Amino acid sequence: MRKIAIIILSTLLLVSCSENTKNNRDKETSSIEAFVKDKEYTRHESGVYYKVIKEADQAEEIAKPLITSTDTIKIWFSGEILSGYLFTTNIASLAESNGIDIPKTDLVIKEIKLKDFTLVQGLEYAIKSASKGDSLHVVIPFDLGYGSVQNGHVPPYSTLFYKIGIH
Repeated sequence: MRKIAIIILSTLLLVSCSENTKNNRDKETSSIEAFVKDKEYTRHESGVYYKVIKEADQAEEIAKPLITSTDTIKIWFSGEILSGYLFTTNIASLAESNGIDIPKTDLVIKEIKLKDFTLVQGLEYAIKSASKGDSLHVVIPFDLGYGSVQNGHVPPYSTLFYKIGIH
């Protein structure tokens, strides 16, 4: 009898969590669509939206190679919750002006090999849709960001907005 009660309770909990995620996703979709409306964002097949703000300087007749996991890149970034709260950056002046306490070792533009560096999944999709020299604005749905868990000052189910430059 006890096992049956545990199974029923577990099932109810899963259904409740699933419904909560669906409700959050529906609200988020509306917020993202309102944010990107009329702003010329491209929707990646993953659900990430990105907009190239500045393209790499290359001759028009030459196709720009997209970044791959094995490429080494330098990246500057700022990350916000879609509502505008800045939660991360590697730009010292931006961190300072927003009162964000970030270790000095993280406030530099580092050279990284993409496959060896941990990024939220949505940011990786956006970077792989760009070329070295591009600057992007990226909107990341919660399930491709930090998901349903709190991450530092980022609440669960948060849509993320990044500004990135890739060199």
